Amino acid sequence: MGRRSGAGGKPIKARRRKAATQSRPSAPKAGGRRKPSSTGANTKLALLKRERDEALEQARTETQTKVLAARLALEQSAAAGREQIESMSGELSAQVLKAVLPAGVAGTGAAQ
Repeated sequence: MGRRSGAGGKPIKARRRKAATQSRPSAPKAGGRRKPSSTGANTKLALLKRERDEALEQARTETQTKVLAARLALEQSAAAGREQIESMSGELSAQVLKAVLPAGVAGTGAAQ
């Protein structure tokens, strides 16, 4: 039989139990890492540093070679341009003298 209240004789309401919640697995903790062995790590670090230094030296050498080749090509182009300007300036000055001076004076020269 169920429980009854004292005065009225009505049954007491039973309390409901909380539903059992599912437990979640806990997240892994960040601080649980182990340190690698120091000798193996040092050896690998030294190897990586040496490889990096060799790659940098090779890149520097290749870059210097490319810069020197580009500088040489630029100097050659500039020299060819100067020669062309100098040859054209001689022709241009002759044409200017011919146009400015009278026909008989053009062959004698500009210094008088």
